[in-house]
Amino acid sequence: MELNYRELNDEDLIGLIKLNDSLALEALFNRYYPPLCKFIAIHLKDYSQAEELIADLFIKLWGPWARPGSWWRRRRRLHA
Repeated sequence: MELNYRELNDEDLIGLIKLNDSLALEALFNRYYPPLCKFIAIHLKDYSQAEELIADLFIKLWGPWARPGSWWRRRRRLHA
């Protein structure tokens, strides 16, 4: 049976991220990236700078578990 990542809570997703599950990170990213960017953009008054800051945050979160070719590294190269 396949996991439905959107239905998992944050704690379960983080546990899966610790097990190198890049789909769990993608689910967490999709859940929090847009609202975090909006929130930070209010304070920075620059949406693109907020996007970069939040993207860097997710890179740091994924960093200890990232492997070459991982979902996050592919996604980051597309936005570089």
